[in-house]
Amino acid sequence: MVVIPNMYFLPGTELVPIPPTVDFSEAASLPMNYATAYQMFNRCADLNLGKRMLVHGAGSGVGTALLQLGALSKVEMIGTASKKNMRY
Repeated sequence: MVVIPNMYFLPGTELVPIPPTVDFSEAASLPMNYATAYQMFNRCADLNLGKRMLVHGAGSGVGTALLQLGALSKVEMIGTASKKNMRY
């Protein structure tokens, strides 16, 4: 990685293209949802295999990220969402 003040150059293998149907601000927010969820999951909650987590607002960006991180960690995930966010 080359660093110039206020600029970063990364190899193409480290980048993910933004699909044409997603605007820049939406694409930029995705890493923040996962960074927030990761901090909550790994620093705030002492979760591991066999534990459960209740996620209020599971239809939000952070809520969805928490559900996915929990599934990867084999934690039983339970989510709540408003009726407009329920797809199942």
